[in-house]
Amino acid sequence: MSNPRIIGIGTANPVLRLTQEQSFHAVGYQSERIRKMFLNSDIDYRHFYLEGDLNREESSDQLNQRYLRGAMKTGCRAIVNCLATAERTVQDVDFLAVCTCTGYVCPDLGSRPIAHMGFRDNVPRSSIVGLGCAGAVPTLQRAADFVRADPRRVALMVTVEISNQTNRGDCYVHTCSVA
Repeated sequence: MSNPRIIGIGTANPVLRLTQEQSFHAVGYQSERIRKMFLNSDIDYRHFYLEGDLNREESSDQLNQRYLRGAMKTGCRAIVNCLATAERTVQDVDFLAVCTCTGYVCPDLGSRPIAHMGFRDNVPRSSIVGLGCAGAVPTLQRAADFVRADPRRVALMVTVEISNQTNRGDCYVHTCSVA
């Protein structure tokens, strides 16, 4: 039995980057207690995906659609960056595993890049949704299990986290790895 290995890593973030102090003000908080939590979090900055100005009146449907647009735009960039470092193309991918805990869409986020990016149409995929911050671990395990079953194959794992399900804005971290 061979051990899967990571052969490439890629990341992508939205363009808007704010310090914690800027983030606190941008999302409209007023409380000094919350400001102190922001400033004592050991987070230096956050990335936001906004389309124009922050709209605190967005409906749930509008927030979800913005999540989807941001997830696809930034997630696809992470995939391209990852595959470039692995010296692979989407045609080389035999399995796609996607996780998120910040957005719920149907069809799932794992299905959407297939045609959009030109993956083979027979690529099996797995979507892991709702496991919180630790969701990347079982997703990586799923990709490793796939490769362990047939070491000649390539699995691509994508983590897309976009905290836009509140009217407080969007914070992103995107990573992808090929096992």
